[in-house]
Amino acid sequence: MNKKTIIFILSFIFPSIIFAQNNSPLEKSKKYEPIEPHNKWGLGVSYTEQGIGVRSGLYFKLSNSTNLDLNLSVSGVADSREFEEYDIFGNSRIRNKENRIYMIPLSIGIQHYLFADELDDSFRPYIKSGIAPTLVLTNPYSRGFFNALGYLQPAFAIGPYAGVGLQFKQSNSIGFNFGISYYYLPLVGKKVNSLYDQPIKDVGGLQFQFGVDFLGR
Repeated sequence: MNKKTIIFILSFIFPSIIFAQNNSPLEKSKKYEPIEPHNKWGLGVSYTEQGIGVRSGLYFKLSNSTNLDLNLSVSGVADSREFEEYDIFGNSRIRNKENRIYMIPLSIGIQHYLFADELDDSFRPYIKSGIAPTLVLTNPYSRGFFNALGYLQPAFAIGPYAGVGLQFKQSNSIGFNFGISYYYLPLVGKKVNSLYDQPIKDVGGLQFQFGVDFLGR
């Protein structure tokens, strides 16, 4: 089973779990108190084999256990075939490198807390899935970092993502979360190269995410 098949299966399974939990007869027969305070927005970092990125998110409460999650992140993209070399003076260089690549995905999805009626709200596991339209920017590696910013070229990718995580409420105003997500983000239209004559087909992959959530009522 390839990566594309796995991520699409997960994207359909997670919403099905959410729907089943929210519409079961047992759920309808119980009356739960609202989970408060509720996460409103957050800041965080993400780590992949391609590097470290920063992220910021907004949460909109759909039910006691489900959020609409909008998350914007910025990170670098590297080709797994890249190899960094150093000269005798300690200067680094990547052989055959054509472009620096950056991506800015906007993740739009559903975040659902599991066992919301059984666990203390200070410890909440969750699952999430959605879609991530992504702006991909390249600039020439042959130019210096700041000089190359004036030569940015856009491209586009889009695809689904799915993940799991844990949220810990530190106080009534702050919580921490740790999650793991997989993104499948194939490029659409324009080719993107990090190395000469070796186009990248997918800028997604596995992400480890750590963040701080700011809570409100």
